[in-house]
Amino acid sequence: MYLDNETDELLNILKSSEKLNNINFIKACPYAKKPTKLLKKVCTLAPAELDLESVSVDNENFYGKYAVDVDLFVPYEFGSPAAFDDMENIVRCIMNERVCAIKLSSISREPSAECYKIRATFTFSLAYSKEA
Repeated sequence: MYLDNETDELLNILKSSEKLNNINFIKACPYAKKPTKLLKKVCTLAPAELDLESVSVDNENFYGKYAVDVDLFVPYEFGSPAAFDDMENIVRCIMNERVCAIKLSSISREPSAECYKIRATFTFSLAYSKEA
């Protein structure tokens, strides 16, 4: 799957954070809805977009951006403020010099899982070179 290494890198960063040890982080590939009540906080990571452009005519060097969706699911018992606080900690954990943009959704309810959901889409710069 495309962006597997980049998604795994973010997953390892989030799993190693002491501030986020109360959240289970998993890779959401492939994403499939499953009507299950959540009993604990869960965060999923999935590749979102890849946009590369050639930087020269005769070689295979590319520059562009890729995005990863980070979905946080927080059971109703924790309350919606917990979702915002946890997402703030996730954003702070991922921030680095390669981050070009962050888009944060509003909080929504997921009735089938009895939880709140909030999504952050992180866009990163990417340089890619393929040797001929």
